[in-house]
Amino acid sequence: MKYFKFIGNIDVTAALQEVEQQKSMFAPHTPKPEQSPPLREGRSVHLRIHDHSKKVADISDFRGAKEMADKMLDAIDSPLMPLFPECKKLIDLAMTMVPEGSILGRCYIAKMIPGGNVYPHIDPGRYFDIHDRYHIVLQTNTGVSFSCGKEEVPGDVETVRFEAGELWVFNNKVMHWASNKGDTDRIHIIMDVRNDKLQFN
Repeated sequence: MKYFKFIGNIDVTAALQEVEQQKSMFAPHTPKPEQSPPLREGRSVHLRIHDHSKKVADISDFRGAKEMADKMLDAIDSPLMPLFPECKKLIDLAMTMVPEGSILGRCYIAKMIPGGNVYPHIDPGRYFDIHDRYHIVLQTNTGVSFSCGKEEVPGDVETVRFEAGELWVFNNKVMHWASNKGDTDRIHIIMDVRNDKLQFN
């Protein structure tokens, strides 16, 4: 595959149980949906966030989905991280499966409810230029799909259906979107990883 790479299997049992116990912690992905229209239906728990002491780098994509939220290059643990020790263990384990010398950037637990969508967008800007985006699949169903590619190029779009307990990386620097046509939540831990040798650049 050109836009997706399977990294390996990982035990998500304890982390998923923890997320279920802390489900009240989910909130809209951004306080103002207009800041990130493609993710307006998403609910998230932000475990690592931008270090707001660093320089701002605003971004917007060519489809008009403007994000005026701060986009810095470095990330720190959020106040919510200590509430999710099993998720932190899982993230630490996943970091042993990525290229040596990698640095963990932003990280959040993402929930897509039945009937939900992540709308087509790209993730441009200085921050994403130096990070790859990984997904740890905690929970999914057969109605969930994830697509990436150039719709204007025949045969370019790739669509995958991740399985629970898998770690993937994909090219978020090209157009991508996802949908949940099943009857259960899709729950992923999404983490950005910085390395001199990016999987996708």
